[in-house]
Amino acid sequence: MGDGGKWICDPHRISQQEHCLVYSVGSNNDFSFEKSVLEKIGQHCEIHTFDFGNYAAGAAAVGQRLHNGEKKPAVNYHQVGMGADNPPKFKSLKTIVNELGHNNRTVDIFKIDCESCEWTTAEYWFDADITLRQIQVELH
Repeated sequence: MGDGGKWICDPHRISQQEHCLVYSVGSNNDFSFEKSVLEKIGQHCEIHTFDFGNYAAGAAAVGQRLHNGEKKPAVNYHQVGMGADNPPKFKSLKTIVNELGHNNRTVDIFKIDCESCEWTTAEYWFDADITLRQIQVELH
């Protein structure tokens, strides 16, 4: 479907964790990856999608998830592209992590499909104060 599915290593392991954090860079208003994470891994996953397009309505259509008894958006959409710090349109992973307060956290799945930004941002992914457990990159 779409531009092809994404393979996740050990989704059953992630489904057994108490917490799950997913960063999805690039959506082009296609939230099938995020929907699959919620359906196949679990509603406990906190998903953040980043794209400079105006796709908030598409993200909201994914619905809500239950977390600790309260409803939260299933996908937290951020209208920003991954790149060198040039807010508001582009931010580095380090800046994004700091702004979201995710310092010292583990990103279980870091999916990046951003139509070439992977080439200019890869060397900076590890500047952020997070652990990237699994990286999925679609190269262009």
